[in-house]
Amino acid sequence: MSKEIITANETMPEYLKGYTDIETGADCIGVDDVTKARLKARHAMGKDLNAEDKKKIPEGDFYNSVTKEHYGNMVAVYPLYEWKSLVWFDEGQKFLASRSFYNFEDAQSIEDKGEMKDQIDEDKFWKKRQEGYNFMLVFQSDIKKMAETGEVATPLLYSTMSSANKNVKKQFNPIIKLRAKKGIPIYVNKIEIMNMLTAVKTGTANIPEFDFSMGLAPEPEFKALKLMFDNLKTSILGNSNNGSEVMN
Repeated sequence: MSKEIITANETMPEYLKGYTDIETGADCIGVDDVTKARLKARHAMGKDLNAEDKKKIPEGDFYNSVTKEHYGNMVAVYPLYEWKSLVWFDEGQKFLASRSFYNFEDAQSIEDKGEMKDQIDEDKFWKKRQEGYNFMLVFQSDIKKMAETGEVATPLLYSTMSSANKNVKKQFNPIIKLRAKKGIPIYVNKIEIMNMLTAVKTGTANIPEFDFSMGLAPEPEFKALKLMFDNLKTSILGNSNNGSEVMN
């Protein structure tokens, strides 16, 4: 297999190169029709793990929400992108709706989801919101493999809310922002995320700690990360309109 990062255009058969017809036959497949794997931390109240999974995954450890693969208490990743959301739950913590805010240098978009998304702008509904941070992450090991073999890595969605947001604001965002001012893209930052059992108002909770001490991606991995970021940007701006305007 080639060790070059292969773009979609370069892998297409010759007769498809330059083909621009927008009718592909896949237009009915939206972003919500594809299962998204999440990087989640196991906690006592989690409902997506069965009894057997809970025996294998210690509380506070990371796992894949789709495959239930166990990653341990620490993961080494690259953050491809970060965005902010407002989320609403009912009293039983059932998801009702969310509003996500995407912001790229040349475009902004707002996306509303959930069975009650049409009521988000009603005053009494609006007051029940919770703030969340979302990250599209990719494992450092997968990017290294992508740079060496061309095998495209699979990103994972990771979200924080409540007490976990404090460390995003205190540890993650300041470093990302400082480096961005120096011209360093978010996606070349090597980070480790470790869950730490921490005292909170309601007792204890596993709160993520963010470690940036590993520095930045080497050049071969930068090329792979740039390709993944560009594809992610296209996907978000192409699928997040859902009735809200994309502003260029």
